[in-house]
Amino acid sequence: MLGERSTTRADDVSRVVELPPEKGVLTAIGRDHTLTTALADLIDNSIDAHADTVTIRMVTTDSLLHTVRVRDNGDGMSGDELQLAMRLGERREYATTDHGHFGMGLKAASLSQSRTLTVFTLGEGDVPRAIRIGRQGFHGEVLTDQAAWNGFEDDPGSLDSTGTVVEWSGVENVSRASSPTERQMWLERLVGSLRTELGLTFHRLLSCGRLRIGVEVFDDAVALVGVRRNVEPVDPFGFQTSGHADYPVSVTGVTDDGCELIAALNILPPNSKSASAELLGRPRREWQGFYIYRNDRLLHAAGWLEQAHSDRRLQLARVAIDLTPALETHLRINHEKHGVRPLEGFGLALQRARSTNGIGFERFLEDARDTFQRANKRRTGIKPLIPMSEGLSESLTEKVRERIGEREDVQPIAMRWRQLEEGRVFLFDPDARTIWLNDGYRTAIGGVTGDAPLLKTLTYLLLQDRFASKHVRRGTKEEIEAWQSVLMDALLEQIGADGYRSTPSVDDDASPSPLRGLDKVGHLTPAASDGVPDSAEPADYAVPAVPPEQVDETTESSPEVTRADPSVITELYSKGATIAETAQQLAVDGRAVARVLCLHVLGLDEPLDDESLSPRHGLVYTPGERERIVAAYRSGTPIARIAQDTGRTPLAVAWQLLDHPSRPVLVKRSLIRRLRRATPDGDHDV
Repeated sequence: MLGERSTTRADDVSRVVELPPEKGVLTAIGRDHTLTTALADLIDNSIDAHADTVTIRMVTTDSLLHTVRVRDNGDGMSGDELQLAMRLGERREYATTDHGHFGMGLKAASLSQSRTLTVFTLGEGDVPRAIRIGRQGFHGEVLTDQAAWNGFEDDPGSLDSTGTVVEWSGVENVSRASSPTERQMWLERLVGSLRTELGLTFHRLLSCGRLRIGVEVFDDAVALVGVRRNVEPVDPFGFQTSGHADYPVSVTGVTDDGCELIAALNILPPNSKSASAELLGRPRREWQGFYIYRNDRLLHAAGWLEQAHSDRRLQLARVAIDLTPALETHLRINHEKHGVRPLEGFGLALQRARSTNGIGFERFLEDARDTFQRANKRRTGIKPLIPMSEGLSESLTEKVRERIGEREDVQPIAMRWRQLEEGRVFLFDPDARTIWLNDGYRTAIGGVTGDAPLLKTLTYLLLQDRFASKHVRRGTKEEIEAWQSVLMDALLEQIGADGYRSTPSVDDDASPSPLRGLDKVGHLTPAASDGVPDSAEPADYAVPAVPPEQVDETTESSPEVTRADPSVITELYSKGATIAETAQQLAVDGRAVARVLCLHVLGLDEPLDDESLSPRHGLVYTPGERERIVAAYRSGTPIARIAQDTGRTPLAVAWQLLDHPSRPVLVKRSLIRRLRRATPDGDHDV
């Protein structure tokens, strides 16, 4: 009968063949790991081995990070146990109190960050054992007894009775800046972010003393280790008071299969600016939502898991849930253990959950909104500011919005860098609704980010209300010039008279440049007096696009690039089209579209795609890597530097920026106008 099987499953089989995975799978496992989540996975293993102390050692040469060693004082392993632990896909039996979950943590975490993994271990009554694996194949190299001893000992006389050392060699995604000072600054930022992020993940275990984590930097050129910097707990619920008298409160709900869900509902004190409120230095708005724990280890931080929508009015609302073995069946934990996905039973239990006095989840959300709104009404004496569309980091912009407020009745302003004459800090440009800062002083005052956030913020606070009027009176202009003069005196006192540096970039809105023509491959060519490329400063127009599909950046360039009109490509992109959509509409290759945007919108120089200088070219991008690229670009880091730090080509990095859903690359209207003028016979009806 149709639809019925006429044979059993065994009858279907003619023979059995082995289907070993391709070696390339080793480059894909754990690719959603960040350095912090990868290290957290190793620390989970240390906790399961009854360790109470973990040391993360960053090994450097001339401030270049190349090796990471994670050492614990746990039980260690025998030779057989080590061999099983290093086997890909091997999954041991886990106790309900263990932090391990999938059986891939050690391998996936390590090979996501480095080319080679070596594990040294010493079990009770045994001698050190060691095995090394890499991405090159499915085999392990058993080290000699002497090599195992040498690798297990960090320093002479430091040999613990038992424990494990996990060593990552050939660490990737590190700063390869030419300057040792810049590499050292990057390393310091890395250590700082590791300490705070690990402090959040393990805050409960750190607070009660069950775990100690330290980070140290070891310079192998001089065989010296720096000061151990301990990881301190970062508690998202570490408040002495509550924002609402009825909270915190515990609510309990039950799934259809009888599984109990217990959630602790918290409303933060509205005026708190503590490290617990603004976790990792980021605004409160980013931290609303659920905090899911498993055996006191934080698995998921913030976000509403499809149970509510993110809302600035909910930024005081946080919910803590501890997973039980039964409740785990109603959630999916991702393999990197830094996120969960709810199943239907979770949402049903949450909606049914009630406290002893009748508070439920929906009432909690309303109370959180009301608390936030009442707190804002008490700040009526603070005059809101004209919003800043560009110039400050997302974090600073959010803090201005949260603490002072923004006007909604005026167009936003921007703050950008531009070469100004020596002796001037800024230029007030009401027609362009822009404050121009002098790029000549940027090197001297840029600070850690290179973007002078303090000067930018102070100048914004000083000048923003002067953009409220369409016409600036003469007295206002004189007042602004007086402020500029005083700031210049203060700047010279800070950096000295020789802090000005002439830079080769000129913004195309600063002064009209001579018309430029198109060469035979559709690129702008400079006029005789136009000796500099367009500035890559993002500017005043872009429309968000739908999230792009993954585009193959390695596709061969098409001959149609010779007929691709840069003005049409740029205008399509400015209206929200992705690279793939633009290529499809114009019937040209996506790589050709990307190159045009790189050259004209981003102002990059050839070569754009020298793969010989890009060790990670062609590897899959993780969501975390994409976000780090966007964050670096928004902080003012040049694309060439981002490419160098990530091991990618400038074209590949630019592609990620151009097709990112948040559209961090903006297009100047003036650029489109100049491209049109350069191709007067082109068809611009797009």
